[in-house]
Amino acid sequence: LNEKMTSSLDWVRLGPVASNNISEGESSDSDIKNNSVFYQKKDFFLMNTSWIQQVDLENDLIECAPFGGPVAVTLNQKQELLKNGHLKPNQMITIYTSSGKQLRKFKWNENELLIYMGWDSRESLVCVSNNGNIYIYTVFGKLISFIDRKKIQADDVPILACKLHSKGVVLLSKTENSIKLYNVTNLYSENPKVTPLHDVMVEKKPVDNEDFDDGSIFAIEIIEKSTTDDYSDIDIILGLPNLPTLFVVNQKTCIDMGVENGPFRFITK
Repeated sequence: LNEKMTSSLDWVRLGPVASNNISEGESSDSDIKNNSVFYQKKDFFLMNTSWIQQVDLENDLIECAPFGGPVAVTLNQKQELLKNGHLKPNQMITIYTSSGKQLRKFKWNENELLIYMGWDSRESLVCVSNNGNIYIYTVFGKLISFIDRKKIQADDVPILACKLHSKGVVLLSKTENSIKLYNVTNLYSENPKVTPLHDVMVEKKPVDNEDFDDGSIFAIEIIEKSTTDDYSDIDIILGLPNLPTLFVVNQKTCIDMGVENGPFRFITK
């Protein structure tokens, strides 16, 4: 196929075409490989490049919905706080289509530090603040659900990391010598289900503010083992910023895998 055709975005099946109908300069290799069935690429849309100038890949928090869905962009407040010691006023969250068209721009609660955002299976934007409040917005920035931190944990301790899964979100906080995990499901209900997971007792090295702060990176991956609605049966694979090992955590147990080549910044399944 010629250069013009291969620069397009998606393939369209043309069906059987005689070789003499191929334009001059186009390849006829597909005639041999596909039994005289040819394919052509068609443009679905043109990329709006103006949004690229508004996005800072180094300093922004960017979350893309799966399957070519919308893109949420905002300033990475954790990074901004560590770098400058203060936050910029009027924090905004901007939602774009996958082609760069702005759908909505709305203001984040300036009294809270945004530490996580991600898209759930309903294509809603889930945002979590450092004090444990959970906000859920539509793709057009309308708030449709709010979960107060008091429904999640009694202790007034900051949330350091989060991970979204298909039916909820896992929140991570710390105490003086342990890591606490909470699996929050039924996010759209007035009474969300909160399942405390087994504490991660860190014996090799104490967990303190010098090791874990708002800028620490926790490696978290979730394995969902159940097909029930609440997904309470999950395993968390967890890597801590100051330890070379990995932990497997669920509601009943916490297992140190004995890995010695960490710390790990990312885990994927």
